[in-house]
Amino acid sequence: MGIDLLDIFFRIEKEFSVKLDRDSFFQMVKAKFGDLPPPDNAWADLQVRDFVDWTLQEVTRQNPNKATNVFHRVKKILSLCLGCSEAEVTPDAWLVRDLGMS
Repeated sequence: MGIDLLDIFFRIEKEFSVKLDRDSFFQMVKAKFGDLPPPDNAWADLQVRDFVDWTLQEVTRQNPNKATNVFHRVKKILSLCLGCSEAEVTPDAWLVRDLGMS
């Protein structure tokens, strides 16, 4: 897990008052992409849509009262952590290829 992802996880945990299940995250990535190779120098890549959907599931399971405006809240966190504009953080954007996550 890269530093960017750890930073994103910590900020999401604080924002939504949850504890993200890293094993669940990696299982979701593996189930979605199987043995497809990630981009060069990356452990994996994922679209924002899939990351937000997974985050929503985790928040809804642990703290349903905080499960509002999840996309916009995660979008702000991604923009802050990855140094990109919020306009770049679209559901179809890839975390590594498009937003530069390391």
